[in-house]
Amino acid sequence: MFVVIATGGKQYKVKKGDTINVEYLKIKAGDAIKFDVKFAMDDKMKIVDPSKIIVDGEVIKNFKDKKVIAFKFKRRKNYHLTKGHRQLLSQVMIKDIKVG
Repeated sequence: MFVVIATGGKQYKVKKGDTINVEYLKIKAGDAIKFDVKFAMDDKMKIVDPSKIIVDGEVIKNFKDKKVIAFKFKRRKNYHLTKGHRQLLSQVMIKDIKVG
């Protein structure tokens, strides 16, 4: 069975045992979390009502992603600007997908 969950303004296709990196969740490492389900399909390729699905996960760690550099430059105008950004992320393991 796989489901599509929504968190942080994005959607992720997951199944039991998957580990995904999502936008930062204000939850400590080791705590449990439940996700909103947008779509679900069972092993026989039948669509299941998403309101009956419960997805349990556990936050493994919170960390920063690699640095992304934004560089702006205008020739002959003596203008250049460099900015860096490191996105906060949470690594989540999908513990269980229950139909109920």
